[in-house]
Amino acid sequence: MLYTTYYILYTEKNEGKNIIMKRNIFLVVFIILLFSASAYAGDFSGSLTYSGGYNFTENNLNNTLNLDLNYIHNFTDEVFAEGDLIIKYSDSSAPNPFMIMPKELYIGTYDLIPQLDIRTGLLTISWGSA
Repeated sequence: MLYTTYYILYTEKNEGKNIIMKRNIFLVVFIILLFSASAYAGDFSGSLTYSGGYNFTENNLNNTLNLDLNYIHNFTDEVFAEGDLIIKYSDSSAPNPFMIMPKELYIGTYDLIPQLDIRTGLLTISWGSA
């Protein structure tokens, strides 16, 4: 590793300030992206469940793994995106062993227009359920 560092410094001295400028620009862009990514990070939550069963008549073992993911990303105080996915994996005896099922995927606004909330996308709305 020390030899590689010396070689890079030696070629930079021979090739001029172009390589130093490129390296510095790359470093500055990397630092800006690193610190700005945390400002745009969303909130993840979810649950992981496992279910298994054995059928004695068919001598068959069934396994299922479910991952329920919820994601919320706030673009501004009024505009946000929300997603709710279920990722399901079953053993090979199932017809579709790996499935991704979106429950909700939408973009919404609160009070962008006063006294009006707007949501567009795939929504699950239950009316009158107790």
